[in-house]
Amino acid sequence: MLDLSVELPEHYAEYPSSLDCAACPSSLTTHRRAWMAQRYPEHLATAEGFHGEVQRAALAALDGDNTKNAFVPR
Repeated sequence: MLDLSVELPEHYAEYPSSLDCAACPSSLTTHRRAWMAQRYPEHLATAEGFHGEVQRAALAALDGDNTKNAFVPR
């Protein structure tokens, strides 16, 4: 294995990716929620907010009514 002498963040042992990726609503799994609740609860609250916003927008788009659920285009 090639040693590049790159220091990895302490969370890489449990979550081998960027914390920005951890907050992405597209991959907010049950396992990821549990991990974030223990280590980064404030980030979890943000991620769950994103997840809810995406879910509401998707449902409104599927219904053909983007005025539901307080959807506001950005």
